Parts: sequence; C-alpha cells; structure tokens
Amino acid sequence: ALAEVANWLNRWLESLGISIADKTKFGEVSRHLYFAVIVAVLSNRLAFLVDHLSALMATRVIDLHDTSLSLVYRPPHDYLPVLPSAPVGNILGFKYTPDRSSRGGKLEYFRYVGVGRDLLLNFPTIFAVDDWDGPHTVLISGTSYAPGAPAYHIRKRPTVLLEPASNNHQAGDAGIGESEFFFTPQQNGVGNDIALSGLPPAARKKAAKEMVEAVCKRPGKANSFLDRLFETLTDKGQQDQQRWGARKRLLLIANSYDESAQIESVLKPIYPVVNIDGIKVLRRDNAPADLSGIRRGKIRDLNKLPTEIVIAPLMALERGHNILNDKRIAAFGAAVFLSRPMPVPDDWQTTVQQLNNWALENCSNFALYEPIGRRGDTLTLANVHSEFYRYAVDKMLDLNCRAMSFKQLTDDERSVLCWTQLVSIWQIIGRLVRGGVPCIVHFLDVKFAPKSAAGELDSVVTSLLAGIIKELQDSVEGEGKPPCDSTLARSLYGAFLNALKETKELRYDI
Repeated sequence: ALAEVANWLNRWLESLGISIADKTKFGEVSRHLYFAVIVAVLSNRLAFLVDHLSALMATRVIDLHDTSLSLVYRPPHDYLPVLPSAPVGNILGFKYTPDRSSRGGKLEYFRYVGVGRDLLLNFPTIFAVDDWDGPHTVLISGTSYAPGAPAYHIRKRPTVLLEPASNNHQAGDAGIGESEFFFTPQQNGVGNDIALSGLPPAARKKAAKEMVEAVCKRPGKANSFLDRLFETLTDKGQQDQQRWGARKRLLLIANSYDESAQIESVLKPIYPVVNIDGIKVLRRDNAPADLSGIRRGKIRDLNKLPTEIVIAPLMALERGHNILNDKRIAAFGAAVFLSRPMPVPDDWQTTVQQLNNWALENCSNFALYEPIGRRGDTLTLANVHSEFYRYAVDKMLDLNCRAMSFKQLTDDERSVLCWTQLVSIWQIIGRLVRGGVPCIVHFLDVKFAPKSAAGELDSVVTSLLAGIIKELQDSVEGEGKPPCDSTLARSLYGAFLNALKETKELRYDI
C-alpha cells in the first residue's frame, strides 16, 4: 500500500512540475501521506461507530469495557440546538501523543462538542426567549463548591447550607475530626524511598511492584506495614466497638483500573489472607465476566463479602457510593494512597474542563472585545465571535503547554491542581467516615512530600499535601473574603483541613 501511495504521489508531483530529488525526503513525504490516508479512513469508520455507539453496545457487537467514553459520547440530539459550541469550535479529530518511553506514540480519537456546564447552569432560563419556563434545577453536592477546581466547581453561589441537627452525631464533621492521617513513605530493597507519580509506564509498574512488596515486607520476625495496620484496626475495634467494630478492611487507592489489577496480582501471592476472597480488585461495571473482582456498582454490598482488602482507582469511588457494614457505618477502617494523584500532562479531558471553565468565566468579559474598536472595526456579533475564538485558541494552546512536573507548575496551575486533587482525596476519605466514624489514612508515595521524607520542610512547590493545606487554609481562614464564602468553605472543608494539618511525619512551611 505504501508503494502505491508513493507511485501516486510521484505521478501527481510530476503533473505539477514538482520534483523531489532527495529520495529520503520523498520517502518521508510518502509515509506522511500514507498515514494521512489511513487516518482519513479511520476517521470515517470511527465517526460511524460513534454515531451508532449506543445501539452497538446494546447488542454487544462491540465491547468498550476498557475504554473511557467521556470523549466519544456526544450530547443528545435534543440538546444540540441549545448547547453553546465549544469556545474553539466543535472539534472531531485525533490527537497524537508521543510515548515517553519509546519512539512510538498513541493516536487518540476525541470529540469536543459544546460547553455542557453552561446548559446545566441555565436550565431554568433556557426557553426564556419564548417566554417559557425551563426545568427547575436543584444542585445539592457539597463538593460542587470547590473554587479553583474546574472539574467540580459549579459557578453559582449556593443559596442554602444544610447542616446536621445538633443531636445528629453521624453527619457533618463527626468522625473526620478524630481521624488520623500519616505520611508513610516506603523503601525498596536497596533502601530508597519509592515514588510512583510522574514515572513512565514501565518504570511505574516496577515501582508499584516495589511498593506492594514494601508494605508486605516482614523484616526478621517484625510485622509488615499491612500487618500493623490490621492490628491497629483490631485494637480500635476492641476498644470502641460502636465506631470501629466490623471495620477491619483496607482500601488501597491506585491510579487506574489497570494499575489496581497489577497491584492485586503482586499482592495476592505474597500477602496471605484467611479467605480466598480476602483480597479483591475493583472492576468496571462492564468488565468481562471472566475477570474476577468486585464490580463498581456492587461495592456497596461489601458487607456481604469476606473481603478485607480492596484495591481501587482513585476516581472510581469518588461519588455516589455508600460502602457500609452491617452497623450502617463505614465498612472501611483505613485508606492507603499508594500514589500521589496527578493528571496526565497531555490529558485532553483536563484541557477541555479548564477551557470550558475559562469560557464560562469570560463569556461576559467585555474587555476582551475592546481591541475590535481600537482596530476601527464594528462591534458586530461576527466580530465578537471571532475575537472570542482567537482568545480561546490562545488559551487552549497555553493549557496544552502546561508543565510536566509538580515543581514546574505556575501558581495558577498549582492552585487548580491542588483544588482538583483535594476534592478527589476528600471524596474517597468521605467513604470512610460515613456514619460519623473516624478513619485512618496513609499517604505512601514519597512524592506526596519529598522534603519531609528527607527530614526537611516541604513547601507548596514541593508537596501536594502542603499545597492542598495552603489552598484550604486560604479558603477557610483567609482574610478579605465575603462572609458567605468563608462560612461555606469552613463548613465543607474545615474539619478536613484540620485533619490534614495534623498529618504525622508531614513537615511543611507555607
């Protein structure tokens, strides 16, 4: 096929009177053209696939159990007429990402259609032009108030704050105030602190294996990290049956479903448990039936299983899961964060979230359109659209050039990252304090606070945990904020902030 493309290209160039004497250069152009033809055919077939995705999945003709669908699903047809277009125009295409560990790369198909958050925020007024009432909308998620986190924060000022009754000791801050947080970096076989975050895939797999081996290691006759953690839960259960009884379970937090499965495969052979189902990995709901583990939608039935350790991705248990024991309190007594959560630097979804957030912030910013008048052009709708598009493209390019490492982030980038990750971490911990009970939390990846591991002081530049504390501190305790914002931040995150500040072995100066 490549030879046919080369022959066609040669004839076409000759017809135009163009000659490429350099055979190496001609071969490179031929390969690029061949690649473009393949992508064009692939695009056509994928467009058909995406347009008929629901029907194909319903008939089980195709199985996308291992694929993220967030960038291929499009809004329902009924919403398209009222959905604002993406700020850079609706995009349907491919994104090539070089592999950091090899000469190859990954070709990703994506669809960027509209600003869905704008539709959510304007449901009540969506038909105002026709003098019709839109659907009344109530937004009730507490973590949807997270200023600085584009993925979570709803740009509407809350009007009601629901607080637990004074005699309700199973809601609000009950539990988190007595929880214990630890920074507990682990060492590999040669005594080096283990880091998972920021490593290329092959190195990360090796580091994950070392991390599992480290928490299972029994030097001499001493107990391992996991042994000691289970002993602590047993002791607490004996001392306080009401709040710690039947909670001898660990939640190990990994980065992805694949990493969770790898950790399970390493953990099972080296950490003996009484029951064959004592260690389970969380699976997607649509994972193949032959894969063992707990389906995501079935995790709420954990109290019916003999499982003591569950390995799960951070993002899989964020919202909507009450994992309770028979006493109707949190089933897990402890959570172990194996890796510092960090978004993939070239993740298109992160770019989309931040670009949509920028569009919502600036859609009414008339300062953007002042250059139109200075150029002597008329302030028409077309000119306004073109100017907004130009700024949006610049913003998109800027977002795509964001730093690769935590230390290199700008203050604004770090603030967005810390807010986003603190919500994810807090939501996981929220699973462990259901019913107003305390929990134990360990952060193992040395990247959480590398300076602390060396006996020095971390800062917001070196430590995600220190950065989160700083963001929460500014939000909860910062001066000059409207009283309503301070009240909301204190009610939603105050107890979490206090617990983080008391993280043992975390040393910081912010």
